[in-house]
Amino acid sequence: MTDEQKHAPAKKFTRGSIEAAVFENQKDGKTWHNVSIARRYKNSSGEYRTASTYAYADLVQVARIAEQAEAWIAARLEELGTKAPTHNDDEVL
Repeated sequence: MTDEQKHAPAKKFTRGSIEAAVFENQKDGKTWHNVSIARRYKNSSGEYRTASTYAYADLVQVARIAEQAEAWIAARLEELGTKAPTHNDDEVL
């Protein structure tokens, strides 16, 4: 696996200006996932930027995209034959 593949998201979801990137990590035979959710916008100079703060109107899209990411991760873990981690399994590696 190249460095570029290691840092690329395993899956991306987009709903309007909200984007979720799911990253799959493996270490010592364990697989876990992290999700980054961001809002894309265009600044006054016309450049695209991302933010991790959301307006009230964005929250429905954030919730739905989080549900999509959770469903994808659950299916991926089933595909890998791995159980979903519990809060006790969420350790910093």
